[in-house]
Amino acid sequence: MTKLIYLFMAICLCGCFSTGRPCDTAKVSQIKKGQTTIPELQTWFGRPFSIERRSNGETESTWQFTKAGFAVGIIEQRVLKVVADRQGVVKDFSLKESRQIGNEPSW
Repeated sequence: MTKLIYLFMAICLCGCFSTGRPCDTAKVSQIKKGQTTIPELQTWFGRPFSIERRSNGETESTWQFTKAGFAVGIIEQRVLKVVADRQGVVKDFSLKESRQIGNEPSW
């Protein structure tokens, strides 16, 4: 039983995890301001990680993918933010990608 506990702890410490679904950059390049809609984006990328409703009726939807590997200190992140009007049509968007290797903070 003790060996099983140690094995479990080793897997937890050396393992990796991910959250979200990676945004296909080829699909991101197909987003057209004033034309692409939020339902289309949900078909491409799944449900947003978060949706913020603004006082002017616009929404900001965020799709986020994070992958971390503890043993070697690899962290990858992609964040797609989309602002849409009241009708759900894209007004603006941005994709930020980052990758950090090692245990040093990137700031």
